[in-house]
Amino acid sequence: MQEQLIIETQLDFYRKGGVGCLFAAHAAVDPVKYGRHLSVSEIDENKIEEVVKSAITDPAISTQSIIFPRVITEQDLLNLLMVLGRTPSITLGQ
Repeated sequence: MQEQLIIETQLDFYRKGGVGCLFAAHAAVDPVKYGRHLSVSEIDENKIEEVVKSAITDPAISTQSIIFPRVITEQDLLNLLMVLGRTPSITLGQ
């Protein structure tokens, strides 16, 4: 299960203080307790929308993080931003 390995790697990064948000680091110890849910997604409008809608309707989820492991280059990031801009439940600001 590659997705679970990606999620565990991300949580380990948070636990070791690799993230600037202290809550993220604290919640990574027991994500379920804090309603923290991590998902892995392709850069696909429909898949992203599905993850967001699922999180909105699940009362056990207070925070949904989406990991995009294929975003490696600057062009990948630009592509992700374009897709997010077309995703109905996502609003991009400046």
